[in-house]
Amino acid sequence: KNSNFSIFNSVTTALEKQKGILLKNVVSFKGGDTWDVAMLLKRLSVSPYPVHDKNRGKLRASIILATKSILDDEIIANHALDLNLQDTEFVRQQTQMWQDYLVFNYKLFDILKKNSGKSESQESVNSIITNYLHETANEFKISINTEILNSLNLTRTDMVVLKQHFPLRTIIPDLYPLTNIPELRTIILNNLQ
Repeated sequence: KNSNFSIFNSVTTALEKQKGILLKNVVSFKGGDTWDVAMLLKRLSVSPYPVHDKNRGKLRASIILATKSILDDEIIANHALDLNLQDTEFVRQQTQMWQDYLVFNYKLFDILKKNSGKSESQESVNSIITNYLHETANEFKISINTEILNSLNLTRTDMVVLKQHFPLRTIIPDLYPLTNIPELRTIILNNLQ
């Protein structure tokens, strides 16, 4: 549930009664693009920046901060497009990751919507998802060659970093054990002095 959406949707509805206020330009960017009030409210309604609607003072401060953050994001994104950073491998990977995440959420919402007659407790949601996964797994034959997995000799990884926004583990091997090799230890210690 996005409370920003409901807040700014009601603000937009209220402002529609005022003649032309939604069409007034409020932001101009370097490239000549402009945003009117309606566009700014639309961006605020879907932004990830929280708006505190329980307290009037906090509401105002959070709207100002969210607006600043959205404008900063837009300026950075436009500058990145000018530099053709969208063609870099890292950006393509990140874009694909977030597209996969959004498709997953869409499919999950679709599954839950089809089973919306059930209660919305976490246990029922888990049950719906588990049943769907079992049904889907029965449609596809999956075989895992455990002999190959058992024959793999993996080197020890001394450190693993997990990022919350990243669906995979990023493994960073610890280079310190190189000093345990006598020849390398001598070379490293000689270069430190």
